[in-house]
Amino acid sequence: FRGARMAASSQNVGGRAARIKTYHIVGEGSGVSARITCRGHEVHTDVPKAMGGADASPQPVELLLSALVGCETATAAFVAMRMRPRLRLRKIDFDYIAERDELGSLQLPIHERPSVESRLQVVHGVARVHLDGSAPESSDQDNARIELLHELVEQRCPIANMLRASGCRVETRWVLAAPTSR
Repeated sequence: FRGARMAASSQNVGGRAARIKTYHIVGEGSGVSARITCRGHEVHTDVPKAMGGADASPQPVELLLSALVGCETATAAFVAMRMRPRLRLRKIDFDYIAERDELGSLQLPIHERPSVESRLQVVHGVARVHLDGSAPESSDQDNARIELLHELVEQRCPIANMLRASGCRVETRWVLAAPTSR
């Protein structure tokens, strides 16, 4: 992950040296869709036809959930390599659902503050963790290590932490996947 650091800088925060990582995007929105560029990668958003879009790309909230999955995946790889003994992570299958009260965005009249916050209220679901070389029968030790992996990922994943800080409940379970033949 050393190569992933972009525009990192050091600052003194609370008596310790903070390593600030900066992210930069450039975007253009038109109607209900947007085109965003970051580090040479292009991302698009749109909304379903029923909401006035062309349904040509994921909705912004779907990309937020995608960012959570991507961040948890990368964080899990980082953590698993440093666990002792090392956790031999092969892959993680995610099945997450996010919920929000649409009134936060759609309530009228538009000039009055909505009666509910316009944010995700909860993300829930299951992540099935596949290990390399795991025994045919899962052991209590494997299950405990998956629980520890989940706890450590929750502590370190910036997207999960941002969701929680917004008031969103992140109620995900991580379980050891049943062994399958590759």
